[in-house]
Amino acid sequence: VLRRVVEPVETSDTFGRASWLSGRNNWSPWCASNVLGAAFFLIEDPSRLAKFSVRLMGVVDRFIAGYGEDGGCDEGPGYWNEAGGAMLVFLELLHLRTAGFVDIYREPKIAAMGEYIVHAHIAGPWFVNFSDADAQTTPHPGKVWRYGERVQSAGMKNLALLAMRQWRADGPADPPLQISGTSRAVLGPLMEFFWVPPEAKPVATPVLPQVWLPDLQVLVARETAGDGTGLVLAAKGGHNAESHNHNDSGHFIVFLDGQPGVVDIGREEYTAKTFSKDRYDLWFTRGLGHNAPVVNGVEQAAGREWEATQVEYAAAGPGPRLAMNLEKAYPAKAGLRSLRREWEFVRGAPAGIRVRDSFKLARGPVHFLVPFYAALPAEQIQPGRIAIACRPRRLLLDYDPAVLTVRIEPVPLADPSLRANWGGQLWRVAFEFKGETGSGEYAFRFHAEAAP
Repeated sequence: VLRRVVEPVETSDTFGRASWLSGRNNWSPWCASNVLGAAFFLIEDPSRLAKFSVRLMGVVDRFIAGYGEDGGCDEGPGYWNEAGGAMLVFLELLHLRTAGFVDIYREPKIAAMGEYIVHAHIAGPWFVNFSDADAQTTPHPGKVWRYGERVQSAGMKNLALLAMRQWRADGPADPPLQISGTSRAVLGPLMEFFWVPPEAKPVATPVLPQVWLPDLQVLVARETAGDGTGLVLAAKGGHNAESHNHNDSGHFIVFLDGQPGVVDIGREEYTAKTFSKDRYDLWFTRGLGHNAPVVNGVEQAAGREWEATQVEYAAAGPGPRLAMNLEKAYPAKAGLRSLRREWEFVRGAPAGIRVRDSFKLARGPVHFLVPFYAALPAEQIQPGRIAIACRPRRLLLDYDPAVLTVRIEPVPLADPSLRANWGGQLWRVAFEFKGETGSGEYAFRFHAEAAP
C-alpha cells in the first residue's frame, strides 16, 4: 500500500486520475480520505505524516471551495455518500488523530454540506434525484449520524436511524450491519458499529416546509413539515455543465403522500458511453428525458454557457414561488427570444402546484413538446385532466385542452438500475402546444384527488 498508493501521492501530481487532486467532484474527498487513512496506519514519521496530511487537506479544501455556501451537491444525493460523506471521513481522521485540534465543523458551509442530504430526502427511500442519481437511495448511516453529531443536526441523526431500519421508524436495524460496495466492505460497518448508539431510536423530526438552495438553484417545497404526506415539489435551474450533468435546467418532480408522481428518470447503469462524447445521446441525460420543453424539435444543449437566468425565488404568501428564464439553455436554432417557467406552491385547502411556461420566438414555427414521466399508471379521466395512480389519493394534473394536446404511452424499462427504482416501466405524458403566433403560454396544475 505504501509503494503503490501512499508514496505515489506524496511524490506526484499525476498519480491515478490527476483530476481528483483538483477537488472538482466526489472523487477528491473519496480518494483523499482513503489515502489519508492508509497513511495514518502506515507512516510512523510525524514530520512526514504532517506534510502528507497538509497536501491532502489542500485537495479537500479545493473540493469545499467548489461548493456554494448553501452546501448543495450538484452530483445528487446518491453521490453524497462519497462527496460530503467522504469529506466527513476525512475530517474525522484529522479530528481524531489531532485530538480535536483540526476541526472545521463550526464553519456554516460544512454544516450546510451535511444537511443537504436531509433537504434532498422526500419520504421513505425516495430522494430528489437530479443529475446521475437514483430516485431510491440509502445514505450511509454511520457517516450521516456522525456528521449530524458534529454539526448538531437532529435531522441528520434521525435520517441515519431511519436508513438503518429500512425507513420503518418502529423497526429494528435491518440488517444489523450493512456490508456492501467499495466503501462499506469494512469501513461502513465499523462506522455504524462504533458511531451509532445502539439504543438510539428514530423520533418525529420536523423538516423545513421549503428549502431554497440559491447556489445550486434547487427548490424543495412540502405541503406538510412532517412525515411526507401531501404534495412535494422539487425544481431546479442551474446550468448544463454540472458534475454528472443532465440537460435539465427548468426540470421538476412532484410527489404525493410519499409516492412518486412526475419523476426524474435518473440514470441507467454506467457504460463507456456514459462518460464519452456521446453522453447526451443517452435518453436519460438529454433534454427530451426531462420536462423542460423541447422547442421546435430542439432540446437543451450541454455546456456551461447553457443555463437558467433571471432566477427569482420568493417565500412569501401561501407558499413559495420560483421563476427563471430558460432561453439561454437552448441553441439558437430553437428560435427562442424568451422562455420563462414559473412555479407556485399553494398550501391550504386544497393545496396545489401551478406551473406556467410563457415564451416569445424570434421566428416561427411554434411547436412545444413538454414530456412528463410518471412512475405510476397515468390516464386521461376527462378532457383537461390526467390522473396518476398514487395511493390512497391519485395525483391529478390539469391542463387546458384548448391549448394543449396530450398523448400517454408506456415506456418499458430494460436497464437494471432503472428497474430497481421504477419497476418494469414508466409512463410518458407528452403535451404539445402548436400555435400560429410567435408568443404564447400554457399552464399545468397538480393537486390531490379528493378523499372518497
